This record gives sequence, structure tokens and C-alpha cells, in this order.
Amino acid sequence: MKSALSIIWVVVSCWVVSQTNAQQCTMNLPLSGGSGGGAFSDADFVSKGLITKVQLECGPFFTSIKVRYGTTWAPKHGWGQSNCDNWWKRGSMKEYTLGANEYITGAIVSHGKYINSVTLTTNKKSFDKCGSGQGTTDTIINGRRVMYFKGRSGCIVDAFQLYGPTW
Repeated sequence: MKSALSIIWVVVSCWVVSQTNAQQCTMNLPLSGGSGGGAFSDADFVSKGLITKVQLECGPFFTSIKVRYGTTWAPKHGWGQSNCDNWWKRGSMKEYTLGANEYITGAIVSHGKYINSVTLTTNKKSFDKCGSGQGTTDTIINGRRVMYFKGRSGCIVDAFQLYGPTW
């Protein structure tokens, strides 16, 4: 009986913490991509609410991502310098609004030195592929709600990682 109560306490504690603090009771799913660009993390935005909208810029590579948590937009990651168009094709913007009871559960990521493409998946559908499909492919899906994104970016998204609850 004592061990069952401990498990219940951990699950309830992690649920309460997940509503207020992304740093606790989360697990990182595998990092895909290269080591270029600067590190980014949307962990501080989890306290603003669940992911409600995602903007992706898609050219030959996965150019940028910007995520709305509740009603607050996190900074855009990728296309971060004024001279990026000297080396990269920016591509087009795709915006996805999550429906009622819909949440991101993972991604299919093609990568090499950069993130070549990403296809985000929800508990209800898959978004259109963003970027080209070349390189090593990782399927990063655990079926749980993705709480926030982390990675590396400069002119494009160099590396990409998902964070979700541990239970």
C-alpha cells in the first residue's frame, strides 16, 4: 500500500509541477541535428500555458520555428541574422493552430549537419513536412504531450529536441 501511495504522490506532484514549472518532471526526447548555431529553449514559456499554435518557416531546410504557449509567443528560433539570405533560402511560413484537446506528441526529423526537415505530429494528425527530406531520419514520438522545444539555431534550425512529461 505504501508503494502505491508513493506512485500516486509522484504522478500528482509531477502533474501539479508540470502546470507551473517545465524544469521538473520532464524528459528530453533525443536531440537531432548538428552543433552549429546558438542554444535555445522555450522552457520558461511553459508557465504561460500549453502549446496552442506553431509557426514554421520551410525552405530547402527547416528555417525557423516560433511557438505560442497559451496566448504568449516565445521568440522565433532560426533566421536570426540580417544576412541569412546570403547563404540560405528562407522559404514560406506555415502556421498551425491546435484544436480543442489536440496536442503535439512528437516529430519525424531528417537531419545531417542541420535539420533538413521536420514533420510535427499531434494526437489527431501530422502537419505538412517542413523542409527537404534528406539525411538521417529520426522518429521522435512518445505519445505524450510535448511541453516545449529546445535546440540550436542561427540562420536555420541546426538541432531540435522535444520535452514532455515523464509519466
